[in-house]
Amino acid sequence: MSGAIEKKQARGRSARRSRKPAKWRQGTVQEFLGLSDEVAQVTRVKSALAVLLQQRRKARSWSQTTMAERIGSGQSRVAKMEAAHPSVSLELLIKALLATGATMTDVAAVMATGDPDAGSWVGNPQTKRQKRGRK
Repeated sequence: MSGAIEKKQARGRSARRSRKPAKWRQGTVQEFLGLSDEVAQVTRVKSALAVLLQQRRKARSWSQTTMAERIGSGQSRVAKMEAAHPSVSLELLIKALLATGATMTDVAAVMATGDPDAGSWVGNPQTKRQKRGRK
């Protein structure tokens, strides 16, 4: 009986020795997830719009709850929008951005480039005069 155990152990050792280490290669998220070019572009645009939404909301010192009230939604939905959750539609992201004062030109620039800083908006959307409460 001990002979059978020794053979089994020997086979295990030789099998371990013959394994080659895993080869690592660099690639893109698109390759790793097997996304088509179209799906990858839409994902990139949604992500950029989500970043822009969060920047604009914070620049206005709005909480997610305040943002949600302004667009007739819930705070958890705003959190999902800012995280570019797959269940969030582009329509809702655009609606929320418009509620922050973004223009369609700003949204179009982000959609064209996939870069949240592509629009004309830079920094706080309020002017110094608006901050002080003057008109």
